[in-house]
Amino acid sequence: MKLYATTSTERASKGQGGNKYLHIKIQVGNDRYTIAELMLTRSDGNVGLYTLTCNGKTIAERVEVPESSQQIKGKRQKGVMVDGDIVTLPDGSKTRVI
Repeated sequence: MKLYATTSTERASKGQGGNKYLHIKIQVGNDRYTIAELMLTRSDGNVGLYTLTCNGKTIAERVEVPESSQQIKGKRQKGVMVDGDIVTLPDGSKTRVI
């Protein structure tokens, strides 16, 4: 039996990140029977404070994300690598910039 996961945000359902919520649906089998639905929602508009629910039940009211792990969106310059970029090394192998 195969497992499937679908993610969506207020922006899209094709893997784009969002600012208000993240919805994850976990399914199993050819008929895609839903076994779990997780929702991570920003609490009261506070950046860095979230509520986590599973199958409609709150399982964590105050999920705090440390400020240092929040990415600050900036202007990307041509030729400048940022965290998460994948680069090809001279030997042909690939690595992620951290």
